[in-house]
Amino acid sequence: MSDIRRQLEHLKSAAGSADSGASTSVKEKLNRLYNRTSTGSRQKFFAEEQVVRDRKRLEELVAGEYVNTHFGDIFRARTTYDVAYEHGNTTLESFREVNPVHLEQLGNLRIPPEQPLSRALFLDTEASGLSGGTGTYAFMVGLGYFLDEQFIVDQLFVDSYVKEEGMLDLLRDYLECASALITFNGKSFDVNLLETRFLLHGQESPFENMPHLDLLHPCRNLWNLDLENCRLQTLEREILHFYREGDTPGEEIPGIYFDFLHTGDPTGMAPVFEHNVHDIVSMVGVTMMLEQNYQGVRSIPGESGLTMFSRGKMHERLGEVQTALECYHATLEVDLSPNRRGQVLSRMAGLYKKREQWTEAVGLWERQVNTPGVFRLEPYEELAKYYEHQARDYEQAIGWVAAALAELPVHRDDDQASLEYRLERLYRKAEKNR
Repeated sequence: MSDIRRQLEHLKSAAGSADSGASTSVKEKLNRLYNRTSTGSRQKFFAEEQVVRDRKRLEELVAGEYVNTHFGDIFRARTTYDVAYEHGNTTLESFREVNPVHLEQLGNLRIPPEQPLSRALFLDTEASGLSGGTGTYAFMVGLGYFLDEQFIVDQLFVDSYVKEEGMLDLLRDYLECASALITFNGKSFDVNLLETRFLLHGQESPFENMPHLDLLHPCRNLWNLDLENCRLQTLEREILHFYREGDTPGEEIPGIYFDFLHTGDPTGMAPVFEHNVHDIVSMVGVTMMLEQNYQGVRSIPGESGLTMFSRGKMHERLGEVQTALECYHATLEVDLSPNRRGQVLSRMAGLYKKREQWTEAVGLWERQVNTPGVFRLEPYEELAKYYEHQARDYEQAIGWVAAALAELPVHRDDDQASLEYRLERLYRKAEKNR
């Protein structure tokens, strides 16, 4: 009975503290998270865990401490960087120069005006499996954030599956302090995984309505033509010029964790913590480089005209026609394959057509026709349409349709039928106007 009374008194005390601290500033909340430990005057839950931890020795290998929760003690590792820290060819403080408007254009990140981007939270998980599903859970959540003149990476780690709910409670505290979430492939994996875990524990998702930038998609949009792939470690090497030494491959991490659970030996886990820290810090650098490269302020190492082409397509999708055209014109100044050059000319001509700048559009379609490579029907059709409907020069239109039929590959029967129908119609029009 006395134990129940003590627990009730503790719950009342905790509720009172929550009410009195409702107006606590975000900075005070962050400081409370920063200084929270398992020691102090609070009631200690699961006191017998100390016996288990003495055997596992995790604190001897990874800088951190255990944080007391109602579901058991959660290990929290902490790595602190000065904002002047150089990560490859970037510095952490450069993130402060990122314009959130550009991030909205890049990845639909809509942060309320009163919320500063400097309070964004970088998140990356390490999970018990790579395929997701209800049987997979995150045993480590890495969280990076700026606090004063430091960048801090906190890593919440569960050394026993039964304490997962304690980690989720701590994670919720961090999310409540953040203005936005930045991940790499987080929409498909990390956040999706964590939302499933919250749901399985009967809790509401703290991610709902939270501004979220998944870096993977804008990185692919901008750099996929210049890089072999857009994995985070590829971006580290090719974009940031940061090279990991002795890194643990991501596909091996679930097995290392299960070995830890089976043997209690944390030796193999230390490199996993380091791997996760690198992921978090690299996301800061990638965010900065993505924004600056998208704006054309800073080129990436070894950048070719292909990135300029991708940049133009991104501006075109946003309706920024003049900027897109400038990118396409610059793309044509570099060495391109004939097929890629044809693609650039096609996009430029399409934009000039929308503006009804027919002289520019016609010139670009004619350049397409004269560009060697795979046959493209589009410029022939566009020239025929222009001369039929705009210039009313039916003889010119007939000439372009006939030229298309002469170049058309033999297996394209549907296109041949369409061109022949257009040709007959043009002959009739030309006859009427003689």
